[in-house]
Amino acid sequence: MATKGERLPLAAVAAGRDVKVVALTGGQQFRVRALNLGVCPGVRLQVVRGGEGVAGPLLISVGDGRLAIGQGMAEKVWVEYLDADGEQ
Repeated sequence: MATKGERLPLAAVAAGRDVKVVALTGGQQFRVRALNLGVCPGVRLQVVRGGEGVAGPLLISVGDGRLAIGQGMAEKVWVEYLDADGEQ
């Protein structure tokens, strides 16, 4: 099981976990798309559906909205777990 502060791709995060984006590892086109969706370093989000061991797109909660992102994009978004209080 991953621990607080451990960095991993968003695609490896189990549903229900709160994380903070720490890096975007794709090319410029990917980074622009991620930023336009509100997925950028420092942003907190939650995996609602999908993630670790589940095929298909992930449903994530970002701010007041929800987004579906594909596995390829989720592999390029690096995150770290937050503790129960939302602190890193």
